[in-house]
Amino acid sequence: MRFGLILGDQLHHQLSTLKFLNRTQDVILMAEVMEESTYVSHHPQKIALIFSAMRHFAKELKAQGWRVRYHPFQRDSRLRKLIDFVDAQQQVLPATALVITHCGEYRLQHEIENHWSSQLQLPLHCLNDDRFFCSPAQFRQWASQYHSLRMEYFYREMRKQTGYLMQQQQPLGKQWNYDSANRKTWSGQPCLLRYDLSLIRLIWM
Repeated sequence: MRFGLILGDQLHHQLSTLKFLNRTQDVILMAEVMEESTYVSHHPQKIALIFSAMRHFAKELKAQGWRVRYHPFQRDSRLRKLIDFVDAQQQVLPATALVITHCGEYRLQHEIENHWSSQLQLPLHCLNDDRFFCSPAQFRQWASQYHSLRMEYFYREMRKQTGYLMQQQQPLGKQWNYDSANRKTWSGQPCLLRYDLSLIRLIWM
């Protein structure tokens, strides 16, 4: 039996963790903990919405036959961090491995990769998040070719790779961006802007 930890920004039924695990054998872990809601300032309503989404997602997983161990937020809980929750579950229901999809938050990903496996004494499998066009390894390979990085050039590479907003290897509208026009000082008078209709349709699809 393995644990699969799902984070508050990973609430998707095609998540790599769910595709990797077996719903009849493995257990899903989800937790609302103090550290993840307070490490930076958040609007209380945002936290409430995230917790609500997590609880609804956990119910959906249970309805699909997954075993879910869920820890609701408790201000005075001794489980202050996600690793505390995983460790507490390991004491009750020993697992053979912990599976998690690559975090979108660098701080947490760094902590998981460098400390969790040794602290928990549990093998860790960190899966690529295939909801993104580019994996961290692919980005590192791309970045290694340049002395300095510009986000625009990375976006261009992704557009070429996916074909989005492209037409025969050229950008729709014949320009990669409109930054120079955006930097112009406003004249103080409203103006009519011309748009490429095919580009607008693609954005709204």
